[in-house]
Amino acid sequence: ALLEEAFSYLDTPYGWGGRAGGRDCSRFLMDVLGAFGLELPRHSGTQARAGSMTIDLSQAKTDKERLSIIDAAATSGVVLLHFPGHIMLYLGRSAEGTPMVMHAFAEYVEACAAPGADAGAGETLRTVDRVQVSDLSLGKGTSRRSFLERVTQVVVLGKNPGAALIGALRWRPA
Repeated sequence: ALLEEAFSYLDTPYGWGGRAGGRDCSRFLMDVLGAFGLELPRHSGTQARAGSMTIDLSQAKTDKERLSIIDAAATSGVVLLHFPGHIMLYLGRSAEGTPMVMHAFAEYVEACAAPGADAGAGETLRTVDRVQVSDLSLGKGTSRRSFLERVTQVVVLGKNPGAALIGALRWRPA
C-alpha cells in the first residue's frame, strides 16, 4: 500500500518548498506517509531524525559497505535515505540488483568527460523537476558525487532492527 501511494505521485512536478502545487523531497514523503497516519516534520534534516531508528553512514567508506547497511535496514521497515538538503524513499533492488529510490528532485550532474578525467571536468547538469524513480548511481564520477556516496543517514520506520544492524543503529529518543 505504501508503494502504491508513493507511485501515485510519480511525475508530480517538483516545487521547492511546495511552490506552485509541486512537491519537494520532504513534502513528497510527508504526503506519502501521511496517507497512513504517520506524521513527519516538514524539512529533510528533521525527517532524518524522525524514524524509529537511524544509522550514521559516515564510517561506511565503500559503496558495498553502504549498500549492505541500507539493504539490512530495508528488512526492518520503511527506509529513508538522507544527505544534507535531500531525503529519498528506498525502494529496494531492481531485478538486475540496482538499488532504487523514489524522490522529488530538481537536478543532478552527469559526467561527460573522457575516462580518467578529473571529477568535475566536462559535467552536464540534468534537470528533472519531478517525483521520479532513480538509481543511487546518479551523479557518479562528478564533482557532486553519486547519490549513494552522498547519503549520510539511513532512517528506518520499523520495530525490529534485525541482527545485521545491532551496534550500527541508534534508536530515536521518545
